[in-house]
Amino acid sequence: MHGFRYILFKSSWLIRPDLGKILTTISSSFVIKIPFVYHHPKNTILVYGLLEDHLDIPKFRDSFLQLLESKDLKGNPIYPEMKMYIKNYCGFFFWKSVPDFSIENHVRIYDNSLLDALATEDLDLTELNSETVVRLAQNIIKRPFPVKQSPWEFLLYHNKIQENTPESDCVKKTMVAIRLHHSLADGYSLFNLVMKHAGANVEQAKPNFKRPRSLAYIIRTLLLPFWMPYEMISQFFHCYDSNAWHLPEKTMARDNCGVVTATLSTQFVKNIKTMHQASFAGVVLTALAGGIRKTMILNQVKLPEQIHCLTPLPLPNHPDKLRNHMTGCFVKLPLDAMDSHQRLKAVEKNLLKIRGSTVLQTNYLMNKVVGGTVSFISKRLWKPVICTTTLSSFPGPENEISYLGHRMLSSGFMGNVDVGNIGINMTMFSYNGNLDICLTVDRSILETKEQSRELMEHILSELHALTKDCVV
Repeated sequence: MHGFRYILFKSSWLIRPDLGKILTTISSSFVIKIPFVYHHPKNTILVYGLLEDHLDIPKFRDSFLQLLESKDLKGNPIYPEMKMYIKNYCGFFFWKSVPDFSIENHVRIYDNSLLDALATEDLDLTELNSETVVRLAQNIIKRPFPVKQSPWEFLLYHNKIQENTPESDCVKKTMVAIRLHHSLADGYSLFNLVMKHAGANVEQAKPNFKRPRSLAYIIRTLLLPFWMPYEMISQFFHCYDSNAWHLPEKTMARDNCGVVTATLSTQFVKNIKTMHQASFAGVVLTALAGGIRKTMILNQVKLPEQIHCLTPLPLPNHPDKLRNHMTGCFVKLPLDAMDSHQRLKAVEKNLLKIRGSTVLQTNYLMNKVVGGTVSFISKRLWKPVICTTTLSSFPGPENEISYLGHRMLSSGFMGNVDVGNIGINMTMFSYNGNLDICLTVDRSILETKEQSRELMEHILSELHALTKDCVV
């Protein structure tokens, strides 16, 4: 199958000269099928920020267009995909140039047509704050992308200023949100792109994979082609969740989800990490496990011994271009442990086991294998149906930055999976000493937003429980 893909790509310039490069195998796995990119976007990621003062929209457009037209040392465009759309040819996905590309189609004002959906919401749009920005972002993350356009857009919103308000009393703010389909890039690439446009000199956190040097690991790595089938089968049988919150895909609400947010001090989580000599990921995953456990008990849901969390991870040596250079793993979250400290020890033990295995390499290679097959096969093979929840976290700038000369007051990101039957999605983004957490819960699991907010509160209480000896 991969041989046919290679031949098709090499011969496409002769048969279909209108087509550009073929999508990378991992990017193809996020497409699944064209309607899931444009008509009903799935696998979308969105980064949002709240800026001081009102941005100059024309200046914003011009500066971003200038970035899109930048070239590398060899004279090749760095971001050609931002001016291309996705085309299915012979069961594989190719890039095709947008003939009438216009930056106005992609950098737009958050207009009344979008605000109409929030007409019944109790939102004060005169005073933009973190909660309002999240609600505005939630309203656009699943919007269809225009067909035959590159699947990305910047949306900007200026807070409303009441008439006759004295200039000295005006507090002007701007919401900036960029969303794109995951087939274009991963979160690491998106963050790098946004920081370049902002003009912020921020050193991006590098993925840190400390490879174990044990003899068993070295042998498994050398035998990976033979070991990989066992690793995949083992994951499926050991990580498949069976519980009341792991529902069949057809019963999921999908377009009706409760979204809640919270902000913590990053140092607070780091202090817990240091106190227990644990990892940052271990602390957060333990909090997620404890929050789900308590919410299940309070809602009289049968408590499983464990659930699994899909955690995507960027790989080292990430290219500067827009790419999906990532892997992932299923982390076991123990719900049968009564004490938060016991849960943390169990999570850390599982993370240590994953680091010492070839799971990350296996999942990376399998994603490439699946993405390299024809679309009608890959859409059946690539579907997250194993686990109950996902967690994506990303370290942002440690200090406050300016975006085109405007102070960035807060920032965060969110994503929608909508493929398979994962019903709980948690994303985290650290910025200027704060950790912004966004929790999305399918209404088939928790019917009301108040219940989703209670889950968030239980997650936060688990973090506080880790600062002292207690039973939860």
